Amino acid sequence: MANRLGLIPEGRFEPVWITHFPLFELKDGELSSLHHPFTLPEREDFDPENKEELLGLKSRAYDIVINGEELGGGSLRIYRMETQRKIFKALGLSQEEVKEKFGFFLKALEYGAPPHGGLALGMDRVVAMVLGTKSIREIIAFPKNRSAVCPLTGAPAKVDSSQLQELHIMEVGEEELSPKPSTRTKKGAGPQTRKRISAREVKKVAHLARLSLTEEEIQELAQELDSIIGYVETLDELDTHTVPPTSHPLAMANVWREDKVIGFEEGPPVIENAPEEEGYFFKVPKILDTG
Repeated sequence: MANRLGLIPEGRFEPVWITHFPLFELKDGELSSLHHPFTLPEREDFDPENKEELLGLKSRAYDIVINGEELGGGSLRIYRMETQRKIFKALGLSQEEVKEKFGFFLKALEYGAPPHGGLALGMDRVVAMVLGTKSIREIIAFPKNRSAVCPLTGAPAKVDSSQLQELHIMEVGEEELSPKPSTRTKKGAGPQTRKRISAREVKKVAHLARLSLTEEEIQELAQELDSIIGYVETLDELDTHTVPPTSHPLAMANVWREDKVIGFEEGPPVIENAPEEEGYFFKVPKILDTG
């Protein structure tokens, strides 16, 4: 709004530090760290069981903002083991959960750590602001496209199933590790079909989409996805080099009837119940101002 009204002078930069963020916030009625659970609180003499006190507690986090855009942020970190334990307790973590997830971290703090903190500065945003560029993609050396793929390097590269299995990222069956036959047809032979989408992959997508599927539905979806991929591969094999580009499936003309203006001596019956009419048309309020 300030830009539209011309309230921000060009070539002028106004930086400001934003501090005293709340340490906690409520999410679904439960306490949660606003920044992260390792942010140093403004004071350390708090009661981890006093919810009202915790919600009023401030953090030692900070953001740098220039002309209304956040260019960086960071915080001072907790460096005392007892303070970190109190934060975990305030977040409702049991001693077993803390030991399992953060035992190594608390052990390190037990041996002493110096006060420390940091700031992550978005240099691409800084350069975009100095140059007056609306999109940071214009000044990033190797920007990703909308599919999160790097056009220069082709990243991310495909990961071999055996590597995923070795790293215990996902369980891979022998069927998925075996070489997959080609889908192209050989001369004199019928089409060689293969299973492209596994039930495991369908379950993974269903889990991300929070869908509950029966085994029958999973198999049906896998077959339908296989059919779609096969259709796309068939289209990809067609020779279209000699076919000129088509911008519209039909000729750009009204093939149904000639455009004729039909007048009425009296208003047509269709608008008899219109709340307001103008020239035998429904009149609607103007809601967009393009001027």
